[in-house]
Amino acid sequence: MRDLLSSIICNRKSACFFVLFALSFLTNTFSEDELRILLEDQDQFDMWFGSLSEVEAKTEQLVLLMQQSAELAGTTLSQEETYNQLRQEVNELRNKYVKRKAALDAMQAEQVAKVQQMTDPSTLVQRLQQAINEAERQSEDTARNFCNGEMQCSDFIREFKEQRKLYHIRNAKKEMLLSRP
Repeated sequence: MRDLLSSIICNRKSACFFVLFALSFLTNTFSEDELRILLEDQDQFDMWFGSLSEVEAKTEQLVLLMQQSAELAGTTLSQEETYNQLRQEVNELRNKYVKRKAALDAMQAEQVAKVQQMTDPSTLVQRLQQAINEAERQSEDTARNFCNGEMQCSDFIREFKEQRKLYHIRNAKKEMLLSRP
């Protein structure tokens, strides 16, 4: 029996053969000749190995898992068209989003530029100067209308005071902006 054991260990066959020998040695289920046949004949070994209850159970589990996998694959393939349609819709929505986002970004950039331009001191001074010139023109028109007799005295005083007041307020704001460092 030792010769058989050393020939099994030295043999270049799989470790399963050693396990087979150890199992049979412990259980005394095989004779030495039966073991040699199993070790030398791969078909005989496969038939015996496949008849083990643990192997049969694992084989059944494997078959069941393969069936379940095939069912899942069938379900997945049956939903492929729906998936492709949804994917196309997502891509279209993404493209719309990108375009709208770009438009929004452009509008925001334009808004920021306008706000910066409006709050720029030189722009404010320029706009105030235009408003000052307009207030002065209106007060001169009011004075001319009064001199030509087109206005009554009380109306002239009220309008002229308002227009000159507006002129001086705007001019004072302009001077304040210009005096800032």
